Amino acid sequence: MMTFLVPLRSKKVANDWNRCCDLLTRTLKSITSQTSDDYHVVVVCHELPEKLFEHSKIAYHTVDFDPPVYTGVNYLTEGDPGEDDKARKLLAALELESVQSSEYVMPVDADDLVSSGIAQFIGESKSRDIPGWYLKKGYLYLEGKNYLFLNNENFNVRCGTCIIIQPKLLPYLVDTGVRKHFKHARIRLNKDQELLPFPFAAAIYSMANGQNLFMNTNSVNKLKHRYDGLINKIIGLINKTRKYSIRFLFPGIRKEFGLYKMK
Repeated sequence: MMTFLVPLRSKKVANDWNRCCDLLTRTLKSITSQTSDDYHVVVVCHELPEKLFEHSKIAYHTVDFDPPVYTGVNYLTEGDPGEDDKARKLLAALELESVQSSEYVMPVDADDLVSSGIAQFIGESKSRDIPGWYLKKGYLYLEGKNYLFLNNENFNVRCGTCIIIQPKLLPYLVDTGVRKHFKHARIRLNKDQELLPFPFAAAIYSMANGQNLFMNTNSVNKLKHRYDGLINKIIGLINKTRKYSIRFLFPGIRKEFGLYKMK
């Protein structure tokens, strides 16, 4: 059994709570499209979504600590309140008996998408006593486009939906200080254990959807304009590098990840 852990931001800090809930619904539909039945999902939140997506595989766990506060924060010395909130919710999920009894957990950001083949692969691999995997490969998707980019080399650096790990080892990826931080780019857990590269691209990083950290309507429009220029540069570099390659959104990819355009 594996568990997908989905930390959801608080309604009090969401740019658009309805949009946030709609993105979460798409994420949960993506997760629950697994080809194997050997999984379950825990959504960790302050408030239950008003548009509650109910499914036999999904449990909602509410936390009672305060939502993050962004005003008056020195990010350089104190860290990111949003990242701290995410890390605390992941650690809170580890206290649940259902999570502790899982062979593996996978943190999934509440606006990203995952491959329908993850649980099946984990079920076929769990007897090998592997500490976990990191997603070396994954897709970058700018909301509304008809294509995405496959990152072949360091997707785990770009996106937080990239780690599959034994529950007892997840704390090795959480740095503590003034604020906690989930270090999803970390591969080596300790001197004896290291995560393995996952064998296929298994997640889509949703970008500029209005609910990424610090995103509002104006900043999304600016970001989309900037990414349009970046995308043109990436396209020009495709023949010169193996790091990125373009993929059009054919029905097969849409079905595997449950990707549909947001209204």
